[in-house]
Amino acid sequence: IFKLNNEYGIPLPYAVNFATLNPAKAVNISDNYGSIAVGKKADFIIVHYSNSIPKVTKVIVSGKLKLDMFI
Repeated sequence: IFKLNNEYGIPLPYAVNFATLNPAKAVNISDNYGSIAVGKKADFIIVHYSNSIPKVTKVIVSGKLKLDMFI
């Protein structure tokens, strides 16, 4: 996602969709996966991007915080 944004100039929201919603739509599971909304499955990560290095700061699985790293 960051490479698409940084090297190819694709806006971050579009790059995120390339890895999340678009694949979910392609396999017809976007009713439950691919975006964050009430009632959908919620496994995702929060990434802090600094000095060209992405660092995972939070991991959420089934809507529950599993990892919380301070930067």
